[in-house]
Amino acid sequence: MFDVKDGTLMKFYNQFYSSEKRWIYNEEKERQILENYIIKPANWLRGDYLLEIGCGQGFHSNLLQSLGYQITGIDMSVSAIKTAQAESSGADFICGDLSTFKPEKKYKGILCRGMSWFHYELNDELKKKLRHIFEWLESDGIFVLQIVTDFSGSRPEGKVHNNIVEQYLELFKGVGTLISITDWVGKKLKIGEKGNMGVIVTVAK
Repeated sequence: MFDVKDGTLMKFYNQFYSSEKRWIYNEEKERQILENYIIKPANWLRGDYLLEIGCGQGFHSNLLQSLGYQITGIDMSVSAIKTAQAESSGADFICGDLSTFKPEKKYKGILCRGMSWFHYELNDELKKKLRHIFEWLESDGIFVLQIVTDFSGSRPEGKVHNNIVEQYLELFKGVGTLISITDWVGKKLKIGEKGNMGVIVTVAK
C-alpha cells in the first residue's frame, strides 16, 4: 500500500538531509501555530502519546515533546532520523516505512506536517493509506494535517501542487469526522476560499 513507485523523491530527501541541509524554522512562530491552531482544536493534553509521520529531522516532534507530550516521530530518511535522534529533547525517533510500521500502542493524536503525499494528487490511493493510519489512533484520537498550498489549484511541473479546500475535504470524507479546516493563522475556510500559507485539517477518528 505504501510502496514508493518512483524513488526520485526519496533520493532527493536522502541527499538533502545527508548534505547537512535542513528546513529553517522560527521556533516561536512554530510554537504559536502548534499551540493555537493544532493542539487546541485537537484537544491534545499534556502527557498524551502523539505520533508524527514524515517527521524529517524532528524539529516539530522535539518541540511538541518540550511542550509536555510523549512523542514518537517516524521518517524513511536515515540521515534525517540520525539528526532527529542526536537533537532529541526526549522524543523517540524511528527510521522506517509506514507500510511496515507496527506501533506498540495507539495514539491520542497523529500529526502529519508537510509530508510529500499531501502535496500532490489527493486520490483514492491516498485515502486508503489514511484509513490504515487512522487505525493507529485511539477511539477518540485526532489526526492533524498541516500542509502548504497557495489555494490556486495549480499543478506546476516539477513542483508541489497547490490543492484547494474542496480537495482536502474530499480526501478525508469517509475516513474520519472533520473538526475544522483553517489556514495557518486560524482563519476558518470554506469551499472556494483561500487562506494564508496553507491548510490545517483536524479530523477525528
